[in-house]
Amino acid sequence: MILLVAAMMDEVKEIVPSLKLIESHPFHIYEGKIKTQDVSLVLTGIGRVNAASGTTYAIMKYQSKISLIINIGIAGGYQVLTHHPYIVNRATYSDFDLTVFKYEHGQVPKMPKWFKLNKAFDDKLAHFHKADIYSGDFFGTQPIVLEPHLVDMESVGIFQVGEIFNVPVLSLKVVSDLIGEKHQMDQYKESEINLAGLILETLNHLMEAII
Repeated sequence: MILLVAAMMDEVKEIVPSLKLIESHPFHIYEGKIKTQDVSLVLTGIGRVNAASGTTYAIMKYQSKISLIINIGIAGGYQVLTHHPYIVNRATYSDFDLTVFKYEHGQVPKMPKWFKLNKAFDDKLAHFHKADIYSGDFFGTQPIVLEPHLVDMESVGIFQVGEIFNVPVLSLKVVSDLIGEKHQMDQYKESEINLAGLILETLNHLMEAII
């Protein structure tokens, strides 16, 4: 079974109608099929704690049935293409700082600084655009680094849970807004409600590529 993880209903409103709601507390969980593949979808809510909690809850609910986690949703971006899908190549924390104890910025003790795309997917996903992502508990309006990257509020928490439970994670993000642009907030507000169709379309392509 593939576990789909999303923060907001607006991101998956084109996916949910084909699935069945089986649980609504503490998280909304749906089940069904996409491209003949059994899937479960958990809606976690916004933020890394919600994302990690919802993902952990679903893993414990299904035990060993989950073979892959796919995080889907929107993300801000810098020097990338707006309204364009990206596969996350590497994920890290943007605001976790234990450098005083000689850890790298963004590194949680006993964890890598970067959670990387599983090498098993390199060839299968060669035709997808890829980008690094920085996750923080804030809405990003300034670039983290002066090179192409994505920002969100959930993905690194999901990657860390995958690392803990030894379940591979893919993260599919569609760029909703461009960091630092004059009309960034307008871009985001429009994208939040209008990108669900592109998320579904790209998820279908992704499923075809990895199955």
